[in-house]
Amino acid sequence: MEDLDKLKKIETELLKQFIQVCDKLNLRYYIMYGTLIGAIRHKGFIPWDDDIDVGMPREDYELFVKKAQSLLPENVFVQTIDTEPNHPFAFCKLRDNNTAFIEDILQKHKINHGVWVDVFPLDNYPEDPKVYKKVHKKRKFYKRVIESKYCICAKSLTVRLKKLLKKLTFCLFSAKKAVKRLDELFKAQPKSHHYVNHSASWGPKEALPVEWFGNGVLVDFEGLKVNAPEKYHELLTKAYGDYMTPPPEDKRGSFHNVILVDTEKSWREYFK
Repeated sequence: MEDLDKLKKIETELLKQFIQVCDKLNLRYYIMYGTLIGAIRHKGFIPWDDDIDVGMPREDYELFVKKAQSLLPENVFVQTIDTEPNHPFAFCKLRDNNTAFIEDILQKHKINHGVWVDVFPLDNYPEDPKVYKKVHKKRKFYKRVIESKYCICAKSLTVRLKKLLKKLTFCLFSAKKAVKRLDELFKAQPKSHHYVNHSASWGPKEALPVEWFGNGVLVDFEGLKVNAPEKYHELLTKAYGDYMTPPPEDKRGSFHNVILVDTEKSWREYFK
């Protein structure tokens, strides 16, 4: 991707702003996924990665999305279903208003398309298999509704037709209501011994012991001191296996199908 270094610099600045708000409000957070691997293996981004992921225990997350906007610079937008009705995710994105990072599947939608950092709520995991099955079924249904409303911009005609069929199938359901229902479903799970990011798609593999997170431990990331789960080795080993060995070159690259990146011009310039 062109301008990858510039993109990483903006994302790192967003992370810095995020951490400052968390410190001011005394909120817990942890770097997650590829960001965590990058911090441990590279002391920064995985060289071919293009985003930053953080997780927050639900109670901290709720305070963050409620209070953060007034504490952030004007160019940073706290994007949730409550701050932007067409936001298609049950988690928060911090967006830089002065940039553009437009994904293929969302290119037609009227939302903020600035460079982002993903902020995920960490919720309780249903430890009873029967309860998990019910939650998973509802989660799957609501996600299909959301996909049917938003993700119909794929270039393949076959994929477009399949997504159009989904849209017709779920035409009686509101995407906004589906995102709200997802959020309510995730928040409603009773207290357990495991955290889970319900917005991910790993299923039971995503459930991680609360004790592995603890108060966190500071690690280096692109010149910043950032909070990682206390037992990050156990967490990463469960999720990825030998996380210290980079994957083969043909397995490296971004998971985002991005059609446009502009680190110097606002996304608004492309949606006039």
